Amino acid sequence: MAIHKSPRIEWNTPKRARFRALVESAGWSQRRAAAAVGVPRSTAMKWLRKDTDRRTGINRPGRPSLISDETLEAIDKWFCGYYNHRIMTLDEIIEHFDLKCSIYTLLRKLSQIGYHLHIPEIKEFLSAKQKELRL
Repeated sequence: MAIHKSPRIEWNTPKRARFRALVESAGWSQRRAAAAVGVPRSTAMKWLRKDTDRRTGINRPGRPSLISDETLEAIDKWFCGYYNHRIMTLDEIIEHFDLKCSIYTLLRKLSQIGYHLHIPEIKEFLSAKQKELRL
């Protein structure tokens, strides 16, 4: 049975563990163990070549964040105590910190540390963007 987490198919970890146990502990041939588990032999051979079953945590592939944790911490400290900093728009914050990201990326990162936009500001921003797109 395959789990579809991404465009490629990943086999369940119990099958991998069962296959490894049959080959390494029980002494079965790789072809026989793959047939018993119900996976193609080529897939089973890849499992034996890999050191670990899955890539998790920091070993997972992926695009690095556009806003580093240090920059996010600096933004958080910059907000504290200054009302004129807190009322700045997302575009102004991006310009002030010279960030290379969209306002949506900044909004998502700020929401991770507990900041959010006031609802009327979001509505105003979205209506302004819609007007720009119509022109």
